[in-house]
Amino acid sequence: MKNLNDFNIDDMFNDNISEAVIANATSLIEDYGENIAILHGINKELEDKRILIPIAVRKDNYSPYKYGLIDKAYKIIVKPEFDVIADNVLYNKQLIRVGKTVPVVYERSIGSNNGEIHLRERYGVIDTNGKTILEPKFDDIYFSDNYNLIVVSNGPTNMNQGSGLFNRSGKEILPIGSYYKIYGFYRGLARVIEGGKWGIINSYGKLLLPVIYDNIWNFDGKDFNSIIVEKDGVKSEISLSDIVNGKYISNNYSNDLPF
Repeated sequence: MKNLNDFNIDDMFNDNISEAVIANATSLIEDYGENIAILHGINKELEDKRILIPIAVRKDNYSPYKYGLIDKAYKIIVKPEFDVIADNVLYNKQLIRVGKTVPVVYERSIGSNNGEIHLRERYGVIDTNGKTILEPKFDDIYFSDNYNLIVVSNGPTNMNQGSGLFNRSGKEILPIGSYYKIYGFYRGLARVIEGGKWGIINSYGKLLLPVIYDNIWNFDGKDFNSIIVEKDGVKSEISLSDIVNGKYISNNYSNDLPF
């Protein structure tokens, strides 16, 4: 971590430095003085492929840092207001996980912690323009299907437990708590678990394979035409086309099920 004043702009770029870049850098120094730091620097020699660079700002030497993002022209894209920026920003259409530290009351029975107040990070999502997609209120977030789907989850310290699903615009597909856990999507399908049983949903949140299986083998990243499931100690192979076509969902889990 280096202070902005430690960088020589001419050393950081081999190209001619535009007046806009100098103005943006000067503005950062004027706004934040010695209390701003650029994380890892902007340096062509390092072949830095990030399109946005984290900055850290604090009021004084005793205050915690708040994090934001600037572009390579030193223009602030995301104001330094987050306690965590969890992702390197490499693509224009990428989404970014950000976090804020909030006081949380352990209202559920978690041993002796019940009723105690602790600081915990809650995560949300922004885009590369700094637009808020999801407010920071979730325990965990991960992206799936090339950032087109956002899976959120909350643990036992959050009153709304379980997993939910949003699209990249922040529109809710499945509310939080729809399943205990939603796993990563591959070819439009994802495994879900609830009550110790497994099923499969599609990217629209529709249940395609009922949550009745003791195990569904991971198919993420595999070239597959069928899925292996297990129920009551018996393994079976189910056609992918049958799952996608909803064969096992109609008629209240009909006799077509392979068990």
